Amino acid sequence: MESGRLLRVLSEFVAEVAANNVQSALAGLVAAFQASVNSPSNPNLDQQFRTALDALNGHLENCPSNGWPPSMQAILAQTGLASATGRGLRERVHRVFTEDFASRSSALAKLNEIAADVQKKITEATQAVQNLSALGAKVPAPSADEAEVAFVLPNSIDVSNLELIQRELKIIDQLLRTISELTGDGGGSARVEEISKGSFVVVVLASLPTALVLLKVVDGILGIWQRVIDLKLKLKELEQLQVPQSTLDDLQGHIDGRLTQGVQTLAKEIVGESKTVEEGRRNELEIKLRISAKQLAARIDTGATVEVSVLIEKSNSGEPEKDALRKDIATRGAALMRDTPRLEKPVLPISLDTDAGGE
Repeated sequence: MESGRLLRVLSEFVAEVAANNVQSALAGLVAAFQASVNSPSNPNLDQQFRTALDALNGHLENCPSNGWPPSMQAILAQTGLASATGRGLRERVHRVFTEDFASRSSALAKLNEIAADVQKKITEATQAVQNLSALGAKVPAPSADEAEVAFVLPNSIDVSNLELIQRELKIIDQLLRTISELTGDGGGSARVEEISKGSFVVVVLASLPTALVLLKVVDGILGIWQRVIDLKLKLKELEQLQVPQSTLDDLQGHIDGRLTQGVQTLAKEIVGESKTVEEGRRNELEIKLRISAKQLAARIDTGATVEVSVLIEKSNSGEPEKDALRKDIATRGAALMRDTPRLEKPVLPISLDTDAGGE
C-alpha cells in the first residue's frame, strides 16, 4: 500500500468522522438506548432512542467515503476503518437491532462495544496521520482544476517485470495523450501521482475536460461489453435449444465483430465532438483512440477498473461552469463501475496480447 494514498485515506477518514459528527451521534444513540433499557415502559424514552437512531443513520449516509472510488474503499477496508464510518458502521449498528440477543441489555452491551471500537479506530487513525505527516509523508490530492484518474489492474494481469509494466504504462499514456489532444490540453503525458504494486494501481492527474472525455470512453466500452455479454447469453440459450450450427456460427461471427464495430463508432463519436482539433489530425487521432479503447476494453474484460474522482469540497470555486463540470465528473465517476457485472472469465474476442491496432 503506497504511503501517500494511505495517508490520504486516513486523513479523509479523520476529517469525515469529525465533519459528520459520527462519534457524538453514536454516543447519543448509546445514551438514548441505555435510558430506554433502564425504563422500558416509558414510551418517550423509546421515541428518543428511535430519533437518535435516525439521526445517526442520517450522519452515516452522508459520509463522503460511501462514494469513494473502489481502490480507496479497499484501503479503508484493509485498515479496518470501513466499519467505523459511513454505511459500514450503519450496517454494523443495524445488526445490533435485528439480531437475536438474549435481552435488550445484551444488545446494549454490543452497542457499547461498537462505540468503544469506533473511538479506538478514530484515535489510531488520528495518531497515524500525525506520525506519517511528521515523517514527511504528503497527502496526494487533485487541485480544483484536476481530476484523479486511477487505473487498477487485477492480479490476473501479469506485471511481474519491467517490460510488462512498461506495456501497461504505455497503454495508459497513449490513451490519455490522445484524449488530452482532443480536449485542447496539448496531448502531453499526464502527471503521475503514484504507482503501487499488489493490485497494480497507476494514479495520474488529468484536466477536468480530459477526465470527462475519459469517462465517456470508458462508459462506451462498458456499453459495448454489456452488449457482447447479452449476445453471449443469447447464443448459449440457442445452443441449448439445439439451433443449427450454421446459425450459431453466424451469430458468433456477429458477436466477434461487435467489439470492433462498437469501438470504431465510439472513437468516431468522441473525435467528432472535439472542437479544438484541426481537420487534418482527426483521422489519426480517431485511429489512436480506437487502438487505445480496444486495449482498454481487453483489460476491463479481464477485471481492470478505471476510477475518476474529484474533491467535492472544492466544487464551489465561484466559477459556475467549472463547478458544474466537477459535479458532472463526480456523478459519472461514482456510477462508472457500480453496475458492472463481475465475470468468472473474459468474454470479449480479444486478449491482452492481441495487436489492438488490427482492425
